[in-house]
Parts: sequence; C-alpha cells; structure tokens
Amino acid sequence: MKEILCEPGAGKTALAWSIRTHFLDKSARVHDKYRDEYYDPPAWYWRPEATQGTRGPVYSHASHDYDLLTWLCGPIERVFVYGGTYLLDPGDVADGFTVSLRFASGAVATVSTPWVTRVEYDFVGVATQGLTVANQNGSLKVRRANQAVEEEVTFENPDMWVPMATHFLRCIQDNTSPLVSAADGYRAICVADAAHRSLSEGREVVVSA
Repeated sequence: MKEILCEPGAGKTALAWSIRTHFLDKSARVHDKYRDEYYDPPAWYWRPEATQGTRGPVYSHASHDYDLLTWLCGPIERVFVYGGTYLLDPGDVADGFTVSLRFASGAVATVSTPWVTRVEYDFVGVATQGLTVANQNGSLKVRRANQAVEEEVTFENPDMWVPMATHFLRCIQDNTSPLVSAADGYRAICVADAAHRSLSEGREVVVSA
C-alpha cells in the first residue's frame, strides 16, 4: 500500500479508514487470531485508568492504526471520538467507538478497533486523487484513475510478525537503527492520548506532537 501511495500519479490523499474488529468478553478466553492462541485477559483490561486499569482499545488497540495511517497519509492534527461502554459492565472502559481524524494535509479518516464485534475482520484503505487502495484481511485491491477494473494482489505469507521480528533481531545483531524510530512511536501515542481525551471530554482535541 505504501509503495502504491507513493506512485507519481497517486496525488493527494482525500480519505482513509482503518477498521479492525474484535470481541472481548469477561466470561470468555480471548482468541489471538494472528497466533491462533487463547489467553485469559487480566482484570485490569476492563477497568478504566482511574481505577488502576487501562485507557481501553481507543488507546491501546487503535494506537497501531493511528501509527499506520500517519505512515500512509502524513501527520494527524485533530481527533474527535464518539463511543461508550456497550457490552461490558457500567464503569468499565469504552468497548465501542469511532475515531475521526484530520490530517495536516486536510484529508480525513476514520479508525475503529472495537471489542463488541463477534465477526472479526481487518479493513484498511486510502483514497487519493489518482487511486484507491484497500487491504481487507490480507488481500490487496487497487484501482487507479486510468484503470477500467480494480487489480487484486495476494501474498503468499501475509503474516506481519515474522518480518517485523526478523528486522528487530537484525538491528540488535548488526547494531543498526530500526526502520521505525522512537519518534514514530511517540507520535502514535500523542494521537492515542488525544483520542482518549476526546472520548472522555466529548470534544475535538488537537494532537500535541
């Protein structure tokens, strides 16, 4: 997707989205579909930060999506979040939400990584002046302005964990800098912090980074 969006004919970004749905319930073990493993989530998973818990998936899960869309589309300047606690107990973290993002370029995006969806899927896409590219569950589709039909790209092994871990280990072995910097991680956390504040305060929040 990044290579396609960097093509000379891609043009400016207009719209992007990242939706990764999950289902987490206190009474059931959690299935990690990437590792095909089950685990028991700790009690603090459900509690809000004020009661020694977390900030919930709008911060923890969606931070990866803020990071990805920043890489694909540029810096995020503002966020506004709608959401709430729907299937968990009253007073628990927000388990369903939609985040609206505005980039420095003026483009907009939506992010949602809820815990309330029993059907799970991943769907990430970007529409620019010259093309649309989308990755749904590991199958990439692209249609450029001069194409009559969309093109589909499939991958032999779409597992992200192997190349990611391999790169990290090589950086340690060779004493080289990773492709992703601490500054990249900090920017994603700043967006996550703004999203959590927006959800808590019910207003648009400017990203501090």
